[in-house]
Amino acid sequence: MSNEKINNHDETCIYNELAESRRKLATLMDNLPGIAYRCLNDRNWTMEFISCGCLELTEYNVEELLYNKAVSYNDLIHYEDREMVWEGVQDGVNNRRPYRLVYRIKTKTGITKWVWEQGRGVYSDTGELISIEGFITDITEKKKAEAELQKYREHLESEVKKRTHELLAANKELEAFAYSVSHDLRAPLRAIDGFSRAILEDYASKLDDEGADFLKRIRNASQKMARLIDDMLKLSRLTRDSMQYTPVNMSEIADEIIKEHKESEPGREVEFINTPGLIINGDHQLLHAALENLLGNAWKFTSLKNDAQIEFGTEQIDGKRVYFIRDNGAGFDMNYADKLFGAFQRLHAATEFPGTGIGLAIVQRVITRHGGKIWAESEVDRGSTFFFTL
Repeated sequence: MSNEKINNHDETCIYNELAESRRKLATLMDNLPGIAYRCLNDRNWTMEFISCGCLELTEYNVEELLYNKAVSYNDLIHYEDREMVWEGVQDGVNNRRPYRLVYRIKTKTGITKWVWEQGRGVYSDTGELISIEGFITDITEKKKAEAELQKYREHLESEVKKRTHELLAANKELEAFAYSVSHDLRAPLRAIDGFSRAILEDYASKLDDEGADFLKRIRNASQKMARLIDDMLKLSRLTRDSMQYTPVNMSEIADEIIKEHKESEPGREVEFINTPGLIINGDHQLLHAALENLLGNAWKFTSLKNDAQIEFGTEQIDGKRVYFIRDNGAGFDMNYADKLFGAFQRLHAATEFPGTGIGLAIVQRVITRHGGKIWAESEVDRGSTFFFTL
């Protein structure tokens, strides 16, 4: 085979390969969900090439947009966005970097669409700008979703402001109620207790045993009511008071609380196991109240045990740090665990163990305000463990 024939054969192969590459590229461009383009850097954005996706996006076909035969691409850009598009492209080509734009276009039938465009300049070997090429895609649905989300956010902000206002009003009413409870109800309770005591002291000789017993019951009931009022006010304040975050040594607080209980009941032998160095960032006063109630319960419900034991520590559960207070006291039936943290709920009779049933409700509010949760595991006569996160 002569050199001429070989050269012709090579040229034919190269031509065929080039044609096949162009066909594949054209097919790829036509299947892209948007427009691939090449245009001049003029105010009309004169299209030298544009893919078939222009029909779906703009409702104009390729022939109508090429070289501005029917309409220029600039005519499609929303008039309020044209200057922004021009400045954005010029900034990109002047600084030889890709540009990205979001703007509106008007389709052939007048529909407004949002598009996202990315492009870059094409330069000659001498650095002269030849043309611009890039890609344009429809983001109308995304913008609608963003608008709906923004509308929802504004609605949510409005609702938050409304609820905040209602909450402030409710808190003011609660404060007024608390004031009423603190002052208006205490006076008659003091009178009931005081007059009952006076009758017992001044008219003891005129009362039989049954009458004296009735008066003692009246005094006990009025004193219990006073304690309930105090506990209710404590619970109310936990919701209203602002929190002051500082490093809190939970271990030291636990030691102090148990020490106070031992001093108040020196005859009791209780083994206290405390994990040192349990420090967290929280409100000292609230956390002290929570530990005081949890350890106070552990102390109270182990009162019938000769080998009473209370433990304060921490462990890892599902990768999270969990604190616990464990005792070997009276325990409770887990079938009633859903009532455990309710205000004034009791799982033991007052004749067995004293209290108003408000302590665990206070604990739960403290833990919740610290972003944690609390739960318990127990068995009757085999003690209880209270777990909580912070």
